[in-house]
Amino acid sequence: MGHEEEHLERRSRVKSATVNPFEAFKFWASKPLDIALSYLDKYAKGKAVLLDPFAGSGVFVYAALLKGMKAIYNDLCPYALFLARNVMRPTDLRLIQEALCQVLQRPLSNDIFYDDGTVAIPHQKPSGEAMTIEEAIQWLYQTKCDHIDQTGKICGGDVIAEYFVWDTDYYAMRTKADDYADEKSRNGDRRYRIFLDVVCAKSDLELQGKTVEAYTFSRKNVNEKWQQVFDEDPKLWLQKYKRGKREPAVVNQIAGALIRQVFERHRRLPQAKKIKCPAHGELLQPISDQDLLRVNAIERLQYPWPDLIPQAALMYPDLKCPKTFLEIRPEQIFVRERLSTMNKAEFDDRIPMLKHFFTKRNLLALSALVWSIKQVQNIELREQLYLIFVSNLHMTAKFDRMGNFGRWGTNRYITHDDFKENNVLDQLLKGWLDVRVAKGAIGWQLNSTLEQYTFDETWDAREFLMSLNQPRINNVLFLRRDARDLGSVIGRKVVDVVFTDPPYRGEVECIQYFELSTVYTGWLSLDEALLARYGDFQWWQNEITENEKQDKDMSSYYKLLGESFLSTDAITKQGAIWLLTYHSPSKEVWEGVRHVLFESTGLRPPTYEQVVTHKIRAKGIGSFNVTRFGSVGEDAYIVLRKEEALQKTLAPKRVNEQEFLTFILRKMRKDIVRNGGITDWATFQEHYPAVVLRHGDLFDDSKSYKDFFESVTIQLAGEARIFDRDKIGEDLYRAIYGGVTAKRYLRRALEVCGQARKEISRSEMEYKILPKIDGRISNKTRTIMLKQLFDYDPIGNKYLYKGRKVRTLEKWMPKPRRRVVSAPPMPQELALKIVEAARKYGGHIVKEVHEDFHIIVEAAGRKYGVNINDEGGIRRFGAGGSEQEKRDRITVFVYHGLRHDQLTGLASLVKPSPLVAVPYGDYQKVVGAFRKYDPMEAFEHMVVKA
Repeated sequence: MGHEEEHLERRSRVKSATVNPFEAFKFWASKPLDIALSYLDKYAKGKAVLLDPFAGSGVFVYAALLKGMKAIYNDLCPYALFLARNVMRPTDLRLIQEALCQVLQRPLSNDIFYDDGTVAIPHQKPSGEAMTIEEAIQWLYQTKCDHIDQTGKICGGDVIAEYFVWDTDYYAMRTKADDYADEKSRNGDRRYRIFLDVVCAKSDLELQGKTVEAYTFSRKNVNEKWQQVFDEDPKLWLQKYKRGKREPAVVNQIAGALIRQVFERHRRLPQAKKIKCPAHGELLQPISDQDLLRVNAIERLQYPWPDLIPQAALMYPDLKCPKTFLEIRPEQIFVRERLSTMNKAEFDDRIPMLKHFFTKRNLLALSALVWSIKQVQNIELREQLYLIFVSNLHMTAKFDRMGNFGRWGTNRYITHDDFKENNVLDQLLKGWLDVRVAKGAIGWQLNSTLEQYTFDETWDAREFLMSLNQPRINNVLFLRRDARDLGSVIGRKVVDVVFTDPPYRGEVECIQYFELSTVYTGWLSLDEALLARYGDFQWWQNEITENEKQDKDMSSYYKLLGESFLSTDAITKQGAIWLLTYHSPSKEVWEGVRHVLFESTGLRPPTYEQVVTHKIRAKGIGSFNVTRFGSVGEDAYIVLRKEEALQKTLAPKRVNEQEFLTFILRKMRKDIVRNGGITDWATFQEHYPAVVLRHGDLFDDSKSYKDFFESVTIQLAGEARIFDRDKIGEDLYRAIYGGVTAKRYLRRALEVCGQARKEISRSEMEYKILPKIDGRISNKTRTIMLKQLFDYDPIGNKYLYKGRKVRTLEKWMPKPRRRVVSAPPMPQELALKIVEAARKYGGHIVKEVHEDFHIIVEAAGRKYGVNINDEGGIRRFGAGGSEQEKRDRITVFVYHGLRHDQLTGLASLVKPSPLVAVPYGDYQKVVGAFRKYDPMEAFEHMVVKA
C-alpha cells in the first residue's frame, strides 16, 4: 500500500471512529458519544458490566460495548428501546438498500378511489405496468413549473414539489379590534391602530351562520406590508422596540400580541410551493389554480389502508374527565384548513389525535410506506426500514416551518401558522442517508482492530447472567421495565458501572418523554410485530415525571426517582462507579435529586452551587462540566463511588470563617478598589468558587454562600453593599479598603444610599452607615460632604438627598468585569479533533484535565495546556498556577471576541508560560499544529508578547 493510500485510509478510519451513530435521530437529552467514551476510558477500565436504568437513545450502552464491556439497557419508552436497539445493531447496508428499493417499487395492491367510488390512482398504468408505491406517492406532490420567461411564456413542465408553504388567515370583530387599538392609542401607543389600518382588510365573514364585519390578515400580509407599517411612524416603532432596528420583527411583535389578545385563527391554506425545475432551477412559486384542483382531488380520496392511519388520541384516559396532553396547544390545532385530517365530530369534540398533525396528503403517503414496509418478511430488516421511516418523521408533520428552526425544536404539539408541508419521499431519503452514516460507523467499529465492539443481544435476564463470564456472548441485555423493578428482574449484584441520567426536570417543567415519543410510537405500533416487541401507550402510568395531567407532582417525581435508585443500588456491587449526569437550572430540583440519591444509595453528589456556580468537580472521585453543541446548557458529569473508606479520604477540605474571608477579600480587592469600595453578590459569586476549589469549603452543604455574604456586608441600596468592618476585622478591612481613598469611598457610598432611598434617618446615618464606611476621614470633611449631598430636616430628624444631577444610581453600582462576547457553542468535534490530531501524529500524549484547561498534550518534551474559549480558566491558571507549572507549560488559548490589549493582559498573567492565542474561527491551526512533531514550531508566530 502506497503512502497516499495509507494516509487516506487513516483519515477514513479516524472519521468513522468519531461518528456518533445516534446523532441524526431525534431523542431528548441524548448524550455525546465522545463524552461517554472519555468517561469509560478513565473510570471503567477493568469493569465488566454497565447499567443504564434510564437509557434513552442508548449512547452509554453503545459506548460500553465499544469498550468490550457487557451492558444492561433499560427504558420504559417503546420508541427509545426501538431506536437504541436498531441504531446499534449491525446490519449489512446492501440489504437495507435492497429492501428500501423493494418498498418503493412495490406494486399497489389495489386501486385508490375517490369518495364517490371512481378510481383516482389505478393499480395498473395504461401501459400495463404496475403502479408502484413511489409513483403513487409522487402523484400527491405533482405540480407544474409556473415560471414566466421574458416573452410571457409559461414553462408548464411537470415537476414534483419539495414542499408547500401554508399560511393562516386571522380575523377579529371590527368593533372589538377598534376598541382595543383605540385604548392602546389613548395610552400613547398608536402601533396597534397603524397595524389595523395598513395591514388588515375589512371583510364580511360568515361565522356560525351569521355575517359579521371583521378585520382579517395573514402572515403573508405582514411580511409584505411591514415596511409600509414602519414608515407610518418610524420614531414610534423604534422607540417601542427593544432592539431599536428596522426589521420585520418590529411589526411581527404587534401581530403576535393581537393574535393573543383580539384575533382568532379563521382558516389555513397552502400559499406557495418549492420546486426544482430542470429548465429553471429551484423556485418558490405561489400556489396556482391547478394546485388547488390537486388539493380538491386529494381531499376527496379514500384512505386505501385505513388501519394504517394512527388513531392515537393525545390524551390520558379517565372515565370521569379525559385530559389532553400537557404539551398540547389546542387553539393552534382546531382550525379550519384544507387537506384536513379531522372530521366534523373530531373538530367539535376538541380531542386531539396524532393524525391531526399531518395533512391528508402526507398522511396518505406515510400510510402507503407503512403498508409496503409491513410486507417485508424479515422482521430485523423490516425494523431497519422503520428506522429510516422515523428518522425524519417529525419533519413530515406540521412542526416544520420556513427558516432554520432545527428538528422539531419546540417540543410541543402545535401546528405552526406558517408550517411547511414537506414531501414525504424526500424526508424518507434523508432518513436513509442518516441510517447509512450510522450503519457505516457501526460497521467500522465491528470490523476494526482498534475497538472491541460486538453485538450479541438477549432480552432474557437469566441468559445474560449465565453468560457473564463469556465476554462476547449475550453482551447486551435489553429491558423495557419500570426502573423500580430492576432489583427483582436481575436479582443479584452484578453491576460495576452505573450511568444514570434521570428523567429531566428543568426550572419550570419536565421533559414529557411519553407525550413527545407518541409521535413515533403511534406509527410504529401500527405494525403488530413491533407492538408485541416494544409495547404501546400504557407506560405513562409508571413514567417518572411531573405532570398535572397524570396527577403527578414534584413529590411523585422524587418518590418514583428514589425507588428507582434504590432498585438500581440493589444490583450494584460495593465499590462500583456511579456516573451521574444531570442538568437543571433549578436549585430546588437538583437538591431534591441529591437528597433522594443519598437516601436511596448513600451516595453524596455535590451541591447545586458546587456544580453550577463553582464549575467543578471533585466530589466523590471527580467530575467535570461539558458544554455541548445544541445543548440546553451545561451538563454536570459527576463521578461517585460507594465506598466508605474512599469517601473519608476524599472528604472536602474545610477552612474557618476568618481564613475564608482573608482568601476571598484578597481575590476581590481589585474589584472593590475599582468600584470605589462598593461590592455586590455578583462580584462575590465570581470569585468564591476559585477560593473553595483552592482552599476548601467554608461549611457543609446545609448553608448558602449568599446567606454568608449578606451576613458580613451592609446593604446600602438595591444590590449595592459594603463589607462590615466589625464582621471581617479591622486589620483585614484596612488591608482591603486601604486601596480606596477615604473621601472617594465615603462620597460613593453616600450617593448610592441617597439616590436610591431619598431620605435616611439621622440615627441610621450617624450610628450605622457612617461608622461602618470609614474612620480615616476627619469630622470636618464628613460634615462638608453631608451638606453637599443632603439637606437636613430637623423636624423629621432625617437627611434628604439632593445629590448632583449628573449622577445616577447605575453610575455608582459595581462595574462588572468586561464580558467577552460569547462564541457560538463549541462543537464537540473541536476538542475531539485536537485530541485526535495529538494522538495520531508524532506520538503525542493526551491527558484529561479539569478546571483551567480542556486537554493537556505532551509533545517533543513540551507540555501544552489547551483552553477553548474560557478566559476565566486562563485567569485562574495565571493567578493560581505555581511558577514551576508556568515554566513547564505552553498555554494554547482558542479565543473569541478579545482585543489585542486584552490578550496582552492575559499573556502577562500566565508568564513565564508563553501564551499562544488562536482566533476561534481558526481552530484548524491548532489541529494542524499538533500534526507536527514539535507544535511550537507552528505556534511561534501566534505567541502573544506580554
